[in-house]
Amino acid sequence: MTEISAKDVAKLAELSRLEFADEAAAEIQQELNSILQFVTHLSSADVSQTQPTFSPVTTESTLEREDTVTVENDRDNLQTSAPSTDMGFFVVPRVVE
Repeated sequence: MTEISAKDVAKLAELSRLEFADEAAAEIQQELNSILQFVTHLSSADVSQTQPTFSPVTTESTLEREDTVTVENDRDNLQTSAPSTDMGFFVVPRVVE
């Protein structure tokens, strides 16, 4: 099993644009390593006798309805409160360099 290093935590923080103290980084590193250990433990479970399922809910217990549009998309009206739009899209500040 690969462990998360302090360098990995710093890289994840940089990629996700997060800033935190070194003590918090150490705690996050421990938590991520705990998650990895748990996933490794789960992957060792014997599921050879388990039948694959599509959903835990059967179709008999759920109500099915016709898939119909109930509210029309009024883009121009919805974008009236937006600070900036262009060609029907919301314009937002660039966050990826």
